[in-house]
Amino acid sequence: MVSTVVAVLCCVIVIVTGVPSDLKRSDERIVGGTEVAKNEIPWQVSIQFNNNNDHWCGGSIISEEFIVTTARCSTYDLRDMQVVAGTLEWAKPGSVHNVTEIMNSPDWILGPDSDISLWRVNPPFTFDASTNIVRLPAQGAQPSPGTVMTVSGWGITTWSGPRSDFLLKTDMPIVSKSECNASYAIYGGIGAYQICAGLAQGGVDACLYDTGGPLFLDGFLHGIYSWGYHADCAVPGYPGVYTEVSAFRDWIGQITGI
Repeated sequence: MVSTVVAVLCCVIVIVTGVPSDLKRSDERIVGGTEVAKNEIPWQVSIQFNNNNDHWCGGSIISEEFIVTTARCSTYDLRDMQVVAGTLEWAKPGSVHNVTEIMNSPDWILGPDSDISLWRVNPPFTFDASTNIVRLPAQGAQPSPGTVMTVSGWGITTWSGPRSDFLLKTDMPIVSKSECNASYAIYGGIGAYQICAGLAQGGVDACLYDTGGPLFLDGFLHGIYSWGYHADCAVPGYPGVYTEVSAFRDWIGQITGI
């Protein structure tokens, strides 16, 4: 997961209108993490390119047919993507699912806010100890600052290092929106529907290739990793920025029926 990492994603340049250019490269990343135990986070999936089974982003299972991730992870043709569930090592076999539909938030305009996407998969997930759903909070239910949550993913663990082969996790507290806005004031602050998590002293964070992955507590998904500081991960004073799931609960229900 994330410690301090900067990586260039396979020479891919993503142009994100409305996001400062120096934030664009920190869109997918975890640092200072520990290995996840078997069946501990059964909703975590790896979003991969199906031509080479290469990990790209994280996501979370929310029903038999749907995962939730970020819109910034959803820029490629769905025919080129696959979702892998039920594995702790992204390069090892899990259940593989084709992507049949991608629906970004209607308010997503390649900017920092409304960074959420629903993916429909086929075949549907078969639930067992290693593959299951994460629950969703009620519309508008915001986590209180200081609440400690967990983030997980296969991202880089040092700014210039490789992705983790093994699923990692780390715990960090929610940072108030006012404090997070102050941290990112030079970039115009965070979006209205975003929350932040991290330690004031840094040292733990989500990082490159963690994007789209879950920020959760007691089996409830509160955040989806979106972006962070432009030149490193786990930097003191710069918490990770997450899409606030509760702000989109009604929209998710309209699309998925859950």
